[in-house]
Amino acid sequence: MGLAFNLLAQTATQPAAASQTPWLVWGIVLLAIAVALFFVEVFLPTGGVVGAAAGLAAAGGVVCLFWRDSTLGLLAATGVILALPFAIAFAMKVAPDTPFARWITLKDAQEPLTPQNRMEPGRPVSPEADNHRIKVGAKGQTLTPLFPVGTCLINGKREECLARHGTIEKGTDVRVVAVDGTEVYVAPVEAG
Repeated sequence: MGLAFNLLAQTATQPAAASQTPWLVWGIVLLAIAVALFFVEVFLPTGGVVGAAAGLAAAGGVVCLFWRDSTLGLLAATGVILALPFAIAFAMKVAPDTPFARWITLKDAQEPLTPQNRMEPGRPVSPEADNHRIKVGAKGQTLTPLFPVGTCLINGKREECLARHGTIEKGTDVRVVAVDGTEVYVAPVEAG
C-alpha cells in the first residue's frame, strides 16, 4: 500500500505529459465509482445490474491506470483482484440482513425452527413433510431391516424410514419419533 502512495506522490510532484494526467484522474475516479456502485448493489435490489456496472467501472479504472503507467495499472489490478473475495464475503454477510432480503425471503414471516419446536408432534417441519401426512407418533411395522435405512408400513403406505438409534429388525413394531423434511425417523415401540 505504501508503494502505491509513493507512486501517486511521485506523479503529483513530477511534471507529467498533459496526455497522461487525465488517465490517472479517470482511473482513480472509475475505481471510486466502482466501490460506490458495489455498496449500492449490496443494499438495493438491482438484480445484479449495478454490480455489473461496478465491475465494468473497476475494469475501466484499471485500464486507465495501465494507460498512465504500467506499474500503477499492475498495482490497481492486484488491488482489485485481492479485494474481490473480501467484497463478496462482505456482501454475503450484510445482504441477508437488508430489508429487501428479509422481504424477498420472507425471513420475518416464518417461525424459526428451534430444537424445541422441531420435533413437536403433528408439526410438519417442511412442505415435503406435510405432503407425507406422516405425523410424529404414528405407528407402523418394518418391512425390511433398518440398517439404519429401510422400509416401513406406516398408515397403510410403504415409507422409507431411518432408525433413530442403531438397527431395527424386520417385522418390528415402530413409532415415528421425528419427521425432518422427507426423512422419517422411527424407533421400536416399547413393549408394555
